[in-house]
Amino acid sequence: LVQTEGTARLTVDLNGITVGGHATFGSSNSVRYDVNHYITPWNGTSLALVSNTDPITFTVGSERLRIDTAGNIGIGAATVGDNLHIQESAASTNTVLTQLRHERLTSGTAAAGLGVAQDFYLEDAAGTSNQAARIDVAWEDATDTSEDASIRFNQMKAGSLAEAMRIDDAGNVGIGTTAPN
Repeated sequence: LVQTEGTARLTVDLNGITVGGHATFGSSNSVRYDVNHYITPWNGTSLALVSNTDPITFTVGSERLRIDTAGNIGIGAATVGDNLHIQESAASTNTVLTQLRHERLTSGTAAAGLGVAQDFYLEDAAGTSNQAARIDVAWEDATDTSEDASIRFNQMKAGSLAEAMRIDDAGNVGIGTTAPN
C-alpha cells in the first residue's frame, strides 16, 4: 500500500494492482476502473472496452463517439436514435454537409466501371437475410480532370439483382435501360 495524505494511491493485493483507488490491473489480464467498467482481452487478438451500465464514449476535447447500452453507435450525437446515428451541427442554414463518405481506391489505374456501392438487405419469409437492393456510383470516364460518373439503382426481381434505373454522366435518367438518352 502506498498512500499520501491518508488516501491509497497504489495497492497491491490478491486482486492485482490498484492505482488511485480506481484502475485495477488483475490476474484476469483486465484493466478495471470498477466492477462495471473495464478493458479486457478479446479473442486473443484485440481488446474489448466494457461498460455494463453506462454508454461508452470517446472524446477528443469533447465527446466524438458514443456506444449506448443497446449497442447503438452515435457519431457527434449525445443521444443515439438508431443503430448508427451521425449528427453534425453547424451555424450555416443553407449548405449541404458531408456526413458519410464511401471511397473506392485501386492499386491499378482507375478506369470506366470503377465504383462503390451501398447494399440493402432484408429478411425474407424463410428468415434468411438477402440482398434486396443496391445503389452504385461508378465512373463512366475515369480520366483525370474530366471524370464522369453515373448512379445506378438496382433491385431484386425474381431472385436476381438487376439495374432498374440509371442517371448517366450526362444527367439523363433511364428506367429499365442502361443507356438513357
